[in-house]
Amino acid sequence: MEALKWSKQIYIGADLIGRASEARKKLDEGKVLIPGVFLITEAANPANQLEILDSRNLCQSIVRKNLGVIYGMAASKKEAVSMIEDIAAECLEETGSADMRTYLAQFAEET
Repeated sequence: MEALKWSKQIYIGADLIGRASEARKKLDEGKVLIPGVFLITEAANPANQLEILDSRNLCQSIVRKNLGVIYGMAASKKEAVSMIEDIAAECLEETGSADMRTYLAQFAEET
């Protein structure tokens, strides 16, 4: 089984606080499908920046194998979209650009 690649800095959605560590452990083990956990990952297509992935898709070996660095976890797709908006605003404030891929790469050392 392919190991997941986690960023040094993980963004955690407010609705997932309190169960994020347990969810991450289960995702790393790959033994359990976890409903209600969405991952914010590096986009597979270099023309895009980030992707939102329902964690239940990790049961597919091809998805797990090709998954980019995980930057965030959310309890719903709506929360994940909101988190990406926040990351974009943070990126713009810190760098003056909306290039989230480059901004987040500084945290991409896998843990």
